[in-house]
Amino acid sequence: MRIPILLCSTVACSAVLLAACGGSQTELAVQACAGAVEEKLDGRNFRIDRDDMAATAKQEGEDVIHVRSGIVFDPGLPREYKQTFDCKARIAPGSDTPDVISLAFNW
Repeated sequence: MRIPILLCSTVACSAVLLAACGGSQTELAVQACAGAVEEKLDGRNFRIDRDDMAATAKQEGEDVIHVRSGIVFDPGLPREYKQTFDCKARIAPGSDTPDVISLAFNW
């Protein structure tokens, strides 16, 4: 049975496409950026959405991927607040691990 692509939500279709690619550059950049955010905010209570990060990732040139997404601080608490962050990851030719070259929180 075929499911028309129009019935897929943007996030669901992106997830399916990423799963089909298996270690795509976007997926690697999302992992690197998520790791950089987690390292930078060590000890803080926050939530990021890797599916949203992948859905909004944009290729910049041949080897740089720009990820812009939201972050929720203190999720579920009365003091919960939201922001966005920008991350750029460079994937050097022949390397399996991207380098995060820029990470900025938009306060």
